Amino acid sequence: MIAGLGGIGYVTSQRFMIRVLNCSNSKSHIALEYCYQYQERYPTSYVWWIDAVDTTRIAKAYSDIADTLHLPISSKENLMRDVRNWFSQPENGQWLFVFDNVNDPEAIFQGTIDGQTGSMLDYLPYNHLGGQIIITSTTKEAAALVSAEIIEVNVLPVSTARLLIRSYLPSPPDNSTSEDLDMLADTLSCIPLALTQASKYLRQMEKTVKEYLSMLKNGAQKALLLSKHPGWHHQYHQNQHTIFTVLNFSYATLKHKHRLGFEMLNIACWLHRVNIPESVLRQHCQGNKEMNEAEFDEAILPLMQYSFLEKQRQASDSNEVVYCMHSLVQAVVQIFQSEEGLQDASKSEALKLIEHGAIPLMYKHDWQHLESWLPHVNSILQYSNSPTLIRHRSRSPLLLILGTYSFNVLSRKDEAIGYLETSLPDLRLLEDISNCAVFLASCYQEKVNGVSRAVELLRATLERPEICSVPIYIAIRYEARFRCKLAALLCEALPPQPKEAEDEVVKAVKLLEQFETVGHSFEKLIPYMVTRCRGRIALVQAATSHSEDIDGLLRGSELEILEFCKRLQDIQIPSNVDNNRKAGLLCLLGQVYMAQAAHGQSETKEQKLKDAELSFRTCYNFCRLDSGDLSGWALEALHELAQCLREQRRLYDMEVLLKALRSTSDIEEQGKTSIKFLECVNLLGWVLMEQGKLQDAMDVCETFYPAMEKVCGEGHRSTVDVRERKSILRTTIDQQSVERTRTWFSWM
Repeated sequence: MIAGLGGIGYVTSQRFMIRVLNCSNSKSHIALEYCYQYQERYPTSYVWWIDAVDTTRIAKAYSDIADTLHLPISSKENLMRDVRNWFSQPENGQWLFVFDNVNDPEAIFQGTIDGQTGSMLDYLPYNHLGGQIIITSTTKEAAALVSAEIIEVNVLPVSTARLLIRSYLPSPPDNSTSEDLDMLADTLSCIPLALTQASKYLRQMEKTVKEYLSMLKNGAQKALLLSKHPGWHHQYHQNQHTIFTVLNFSYATLKHKHRLGFEMLNIACWLHRVNIPESVLRQHCQGNKEMNEAEFDEAILPLMQYSFLEKQRQASDSNEVVYCMHSLVQAVVQIFQSEEGLQDASKSEALKLIEHGAIPLMYKHDWQHLESWLPHVNSILQYSNSPTLIRHRSRSPLLLILGTYSFNVLSRKDEAIGYLETSLPDLRLLEDISNCAVFLASCYQEKVNGVSRAVELLRATLERPEICSVPIYIAIRYEARFRCKLAALLCEALPPQPKEAEDEVVKAVKLLEQFETVGHSFEKLIPYMVTRCRGRIALVQAATSHSEDIDGLLRGSELEILEFCKRLQDIQIPSNVDNNRKAGLLCLLGQVYMAQAAHGQSETKEQKLKDAELSFRTCYNFCRLDSGDLSGWALEALHELAQCLREQRRLYDMEVLLKALRSTSDIEEQGKTSIKFLECVNLLGWVLMEQGKLQDAMDVCETFYPAMEKVCGEGHRSTVDVRERKSILRTTIDQQSVERTRTWFSWM
């Protein structure tokens, strides 16, 4: 049996030497080619080609065989049985039967045939010495029904697909490049039938590949291009054979026979086409009831039999089963749904399922696993950006996921602001509102004059009905968090307002005492935020005051941070949230040590700088291991560690440390969207220039300055530094060049 997605035609088996270039219905052409080779090898054999779309055509084919060979038929009701019996006798020679397009195997092989006494299974001839049967089908179901060996066919390699397209284009070739052809092959999933259909259209309409690709980007034009050939005036002409009609048959069969499989396909087609989590499909099938493994396998099997979904190889570090779809199959299924008016219901369900799977990962700060969900989040948000779904209750939480990831992991503040601003108005859960407002305020404070905007945002959020209308013992948790965030913002204001910040912390502590739910996550979060706020207030006062209380204030903050770090250290199995708090406190502790070094006597300064370096280095290494080189805390610790080395005049160590920013091209390119990354780059340029490595420093400036202007803004401290450094470096390098020229001429 030859099985595979409709229109595919590349055999991986070495059983036959198949030539399928320029074929349209590929499985049928594979079978046809084998027929020719079979007859060449066995000239006296019988070869019968049977159109097996339905049992009526099969019965007619058996009748034609009987008439052609003048077979002895006992009765009209026994015609097919008599044909089978005759071919099953070895003395009647060798034969090959091809049952083409058995795309509904159950109806073909198990249903009763009109005018006959049995099902098709009763009429398949059998002769193990000289008989062969080939079945072509878009599903593997037929193989199980007739106990057949399966020869699976795959899509074409890109190089072969390119040749197939080129063979149809005008000669001499048009101006389409290899890149154009590869793009078309990829867009059409390297499926021969689709490629042939597109190539004929290009030749007949005298269009270029670029023009065709542009037309495919339009939904209405894509449906038309895939559903018909040039010159056909009716979209569903009975003799038309296009990738659209081939897939439509399988889709319709799935719809009428396999309800759960049909629903899963309609959901999967709106997700990213690779790494589709089985958990999403399983959740839809289960609903509110339990479903065991065997029941789920039965539900998803038709999707795999019809090649709508394929199982992917699992990653070594993941137990999650994932699936993928051909991009063309995905596009055509989307068209089918739109034509039947099912798209909004399917997208709505997909939104809910992705939210259900991804939101818990965000709450746990499980960035590693959340990363694999982000393509699906992006995909369903893109497809649901329509008037009917724009206010769907799951859209805002999914936008919050993207904003949170951009903020916490990628440090892309502008990108995060876009997602978070769109998300905040429609969020309903208090925890989501709280997270979104706090993260958005953090993004604002990085902007010029952004602190006042952040304060205004937090105060406005406190007035939202979702917070004001809940019981006070619930609302105060969020108010306490906002008070701590306000205190942190007031420390960042210009000029800093430590007294007002301290008042906000006092209010937060009083609110904390009113918490009634023991073990609630905010009972851990608020003390952490209070500790950080007190540390920041101490740092502000140390930087702006010369009172005798500064040493005691810094020492008190140091002890409070160390005590909190010890509590975190004692957690046997820390969560990602615990790890984030640990990173924040380690970084703050290093800053306190730096402040103590600045205010201490010479004999203590050196030790405090060593303590600060150890704290920053521990934080940096820990964050890189936990969240990666570009995480917000890793970059924060890197920046502070570089400043600490700068304070000690250890310029070479500082250079080696900061060169990690350019360790790979991927890190360098991704970092160009992060303010924290670019602030570290500013220090790299400084230390290179300070050591006299002028050309290296100039390279850093010229490489990253455009990104600084775009991401940080022209007035940002780092942007100004790099702009001025470029000017100094250019002048110095030019002067050195002139001096070298003069020296050379004087030597002459």
